[in-house]
Amino acid sequence: MNSTIKRAMELDPIAKLTGPNIEKRNKNLENGLPARSHFPWSDAEIRRVVHLFESDKKTLSELAQLFERSPLGIAAQLVKTGKIPEKALELIRNDLDIDKKRKKSIEIENHFLKYKIHNLYHITHRENIKSIVEHGILNFYDAQKLNTSHIDISNPDVQKKRERTEEHYKRRIHEYSSLYFNPKNAMLRYIWEKKNDLCLLQVSLLALAEVEYLISDGNAASQVTKFYNSLDQLNLLSWDIILAENWASHDDGKRKRCAEVLIYPKIHPDYIKNIYCFSIDTENYLANCGKIIKLHKDLF
Repeated sequence: MNSTIKRAMELDPIAKLTGPNIEKRNKNLENGLPARSHFPWSDAEIRRVVHLFESDKKTLSELAQLFERSPLGIAAQLVKTGKIPEKALELIRNDLDIDKKRKKSIEIENHFLKYKIHNLYHITHRENIKSIVEHGILNFYDAQKLNTSHIDISNPDVQKKRERTEEHYKRRIHEYSSLYFNPKNAMLRYIWEKKNDLCLLQVSLLALAEVEYLISDGNAASQVTKFYNSLDQLNLLSWDIILAENWASHDDGKRKRCAEVLIYPKIHPDYIKNIYCFSIDTENYLANCGKIIKLHKDLF
């Protein structure tokens, strides 16, 4: 342990790492928190923080590392002792939030890049685009409530099966917005005759950053499909089938190819990067919809 912390603890009996404090410290570390997060502050520890901040010109990050606290926790003590202005605390909090979001984004992208996934896709009819650009990609129930003119391109028999309840959050599948890893799947083949009116919405992986989500190892309507709630479980999906040229020659390929990312309760329109269409007619129809429209038959 750092000698500075040792000196502080000699004057700080409350924070000595014995008994319950050891258990609390270990739990903090397990949860990804600073080791002494939520430990009580003693006068001795605060004096040491102030001294190092004023005399040794230690930064918030350096003090956080030395005292095994969060930068925000250190800053709060410096505000209380009048060493930094109160308005600085809000700026620090905002900077930390931005940094946290940036780290979360990098973490999400790195998980998917292992499997060469750079984006996710949603299939819909062009008549739904105006509503989606305004409100986002809604779950089945909310789309029906919001827009009575919503065009449902899915198989009605399959939709009935999506009334099933998943085991993690105890929600029905219809309460989630759905995305595919690979839009070239059985769903697209089912509606192939409508291809000239179809759109593929390219969605950023960062849509997962601040929501609850599930990952399915196949079509979410299937009773044998399993659901996962951690990106660490992406390795349990059949990537050889998801990324293959076709799925027909693989065992249970039709179901596995339709692996999904389910996002609760919706996907914000800001996460829609591009809208791809099969026909020039649809490209022209959506020209002024507020999103980038691209003709890209190879994606279909």
